[in-house]
Amino acid sequence: MTAQTVPEPIKLWIEDLRSGEYTQTSGTLEENKSFCCLGVSCKTAQKNGIEINQHGLRLNGNSLDSQTNVFNWLNLDECCGKFRGEMVNGHNSLAKINDGDLHSFDEIADFIEERWQDLIKKPD
Repeated sequence: MTAQTVPEPIKLWIEDLRSGEYTQTSGTLEENKSFCCLGVSCKTAQKNGIEINQHGLRLNGNSLDSQTNVFNWLNLDECCGKFRGEMVNGHNSLAKINDGDLHSFDEIADFIEERWQDLIKKPD
C-alpha cells in the first residue's frame, strides 16, 4: 500500500456514503432506517461479509465502540471516527461532524477521501 492508496474498506465506505442509498440521522448509528456516517460504515461492512452487532434489524450503539468488527475492518484509530490534524468547524471526529453540524454524506465522504490517513491507526 502506497501512502496515496485509500484502503479498500475505506473506499467502499466512501462509495456507500455517496450512493444516495442512505438517509442521514444524528446521535445514533441507526434510527428509523436512517443512519449516521458511522452507521453507514456498519452497513458497508455487513455487505462485505463483516458481522455487525444488531438488535433485531437495528444497529446497536451510538459509535463503533459497540461495533468492534467494523472498527477493526476499517482500521480506525478511534470508535467515534476521531481524526488527527486540523479540526472541522471546531470538531475532531466524524461523529461530531455528522451530528453537530450535520454535514451531508457527500461532504463527509469528501473529508474521508482527503484525510483518511488521519482516521486510521498509525503504523507501528
